Amino acid sequence: AFTDRAAETFFAACPFDFGTVNYTSITSVCKSPYPQKPCCDSFIALTCRYITYFNDQNTTCADEMFAYLNNAGAYPGGLFANLCVAGPEGLPC
Repeated sequence: AFTDRAAETFFAACPFDFGTVNYTSITSVCKSPYPQKPCCDSFIALTCRYITYFNDQNTTCADEMFAYLNNAGAYPGGLFANLCVAGPEGLPC
């Protein structure tokens, strides 16, 4: 019998270490209840410094940045992805 298996997608490792980023510019202003303007403004300002890495959908860069950011600020998963909606071209940098 033929079994249809989903194609596995592999992403290249991020060439930048997002563990070295200082996330204080976000964590100092984006606090519960997570108001959109200060959270997104600070997120976009920091992320735009690394936008080449962040927007590369062939790497794990965006996932890594979100993981480090969520850890630094004890943010709920998906907060910035849902709060700061980007257009089809990514973040407005």
